[in-house]
Amino acid sequence: MALLGRYRFPGNVRELENIINGAVLIEQGRELTRGSLPPYVLEAAGGPRALAPTSDKRAADLAERPMEEVEREHIERVLRHAAGNRSAASRILGMSRATLIAKIKRYGLAL
Repeated sequence: MALLGRYRFPGNVRELENIINGAVLIEQGRELTRGSLPPYVLEAAGGPRALAPTSDKRAADLAERPMEEVEREHIERVLRHAAGNRSAASRILGMSRATLIAKIKRYGLAL
């Protein structure tokens, strides 16, 4: 909560909603952790210290994997959450529907 409170949210409420939706989908536990927040939020809200290694195993696992792999899995997870609805998934992900469709094709995701 403290990190989110220090972030300025240039996209206002919609950006906050997208960050929380994404964090909820990534987090496997009952509470959101630093590891479930996007790196740009951590950096902007707390500077370099906010990006310090965490004991959160999930965050450590993500940090050692290629970004494309993490993005592919995240998009896949959001699409499942949205029951395949591309418009809803694109809103959750904070990207245009066209960008989402391009990424679905790029990663060969089956719906």
